[in-house]
Amino acid sequence: MSVVDTYTTSEFFADEALAGALERAKQIVRDQSRSVEDQAKAALLAVDFQKQLDAMRNQHGIFMQRLLEIDAPSPEIIQKAIELMQRLAARVSSDILADGVVEAIVGIIVDLGQLAKKPAGAAADAQGAEALSAQTLKSMAFAATATHWRVKMKQKLGE
Repeated sequence: MSVVDTYTTSEFFADEALAGALERAKQIVRDQSRSVEDQAKAALLAVDFQKQLDAMRNQHGIFMQRLLEIDAPSPEIIQKAIELMQRLAARVSSDILADGVVEAIVGIIVDLGQLAKKPAGAAADAQGAEALSAQTLKSMAFAATATHWRVKMKQKLGE
C-alpha cells in the first residue's frame, strides 16, 4: 500500500470529518429546542472549527509541498501525519459539545505543522532558544480560540 495514497485519503477523511463537525455545530446553533448554553457553545465551536479547518488545509498544503522537495519527509514522518489525520477524524466524529474537543483538534493541527517543518540543522538547533516547543504552540493556539474565551469569561463571571 502506498504511503502517499494513504496520506491523501487520510487527509481527505480528516477534512470531511472536521467540515462535518462544523456543519453539526451550525445545526445545533439553529436548533431552537437546544439550550441556550448548547447553542452558545456550538456557535463558538463553529468559529473554532472553521479556523482549524483552514489551518489544517494550510498545513496539508505545506506538507504536500515538502513531499516534492529534495529533503522530503521520510515514510515514517508521513505515517505520523496519517495517524494524526486519523485521530482528528475520529475526534470530531464524536460528541462535538464534549469538553476538550477544540484542545484536541488544535493539538493535532499543531503536531501536523511540526511535521510539515523542514528539519533544523545543527546551527539552528544551537539557536534553539527562540524555538517554541510543540506544547507551547498548542497552548498559544488554544488560547486564541473562541472556546477558550468562553471558558475564561464564565470563570471570570463565576458561572
